[in-house]
Amino acid sequence: MTGPINGAGGLRALPAPDGDPLIAAIRSLLPERSAEDRARGEIPVSFGTGDSSELIRIPVLFAKGNRAWQETFKAALQKLVADVEADDSGAVIIAVLTGATDLQLDLLAAYNPERLAKDWLEANATEEQILAAFLQVTAAAYPLVVSGARTLLASPQAAQWIRLQLVQLLYSASSTSSPPSTAGPSGRSKKS
Repeated sequence: MTGPINGAGGLRALPAPDGDPLIAAIRSLLPERSAEDRARGEIPVSFGTGDSSELIRIPVLFAKGNRAWQETFKAALQKLVADVEADDSGAVIIAVLTGATDLQLDLLAAYNPERLAKDWLEANATEEQILAAFLQVTAAAYPLVVSGARTLLASPQAAQWIRLQLVQLLYSASSTSSPPSTAGPSGRSKKS
């Protein structure tokens, strides 16, 4: 939760309640592989439904290959950010929210073209499974970021700070809305 606006124009943080939905949502984006899978250097991902469901174990890239994939990932994100910034209508943001799978499919195929071919995934995976695989691969490609985020989110103070930063970012991104005021009705000021 956030509190009233302080004198400096920033939001004052209030303690986040247990089970804060924003922090829970952030945590859910940080998949965790078992110690066994990490030791084997594998990323387990499931595709398909019912009897045709299949668990595939993707080998984690070695450092050199991982750095090359990270460059592909950065280039894809830079293009996405440029597209969003160039579009005043919001069509790109809507396309990302409703069709982000294309970006995810391209990056999964770049990570392991043999096991994560785009055509195969489109025919055998649900949107949710594609997202889960993408998050697993990204977590394996950026282990320090994911480990650091898990550590920060385990601290109530750090989790609250992250929540506050996200709320401030959302309010600053909107030129037509402002944070809710909890200062109460305006009254006459006292003269000294």
